[in-house]
Amino acid sequence: MSSHVRLIVMRHAKSSWRHPGLEDHDRPLNERGKRSASAVALELERLDWVPERVLSSDSTRTRETWDHMKDGLPNVRATFHRSMYLGGIDQACLEVLSIEDSPSCILLLGHNPGWSHMVYQLTGQPVGLKTADAVLLEPRLEASWSELMTGSQTWTLSHLIRSRTLLQNEL
Repeated sequence: MSSHVRLIVMRHAKSSWRHPGLEDHDRPLNERGKRSASAVALELERLDWVPERVLSSDSTRTRETWDHMKDGLPNVRATFHRSMYLGGIDQACLEVLSIEDSPSCILLLGHNPGWSHMVYQLTGQPVGLKTADAVLLEPRLEASWSELMTGSQTWTLSHLIRSRTLLQNEL
């Protein structure tokens, strides 16, 4: 494994609460969420942090987040996992380690509080992830995905994308 390995941890975009009969798992994105997801994809591309793989929760809002990102990040394979719905580092680790190839950049798309806690476990830095925020991580040492995902503070926070800031910059 080379040192150019990268991990992106992203919380889903803003969802709608206008559908009181829907289960939490089934809530769709609102309009701001759709714009935020697209803006984050463009920012990842601008920063040259294009993932090779996306491992996502299977909730409606994470699927829709990816749907609004994928035009800006073409040729990226995404898979959706029930285990990552409201999961944390243990579930994310299992999904990362189940990948047969060795992508150099993976985007994990999921939910809080698990994702903010995962970033803390991996970096030692507390980061509150708001909707559609993404944390870009680089390994502290050259190591395998297994070592990087199961170790404590094995990653360095390289960049934090705040979707709200991206939307404000569009105005």
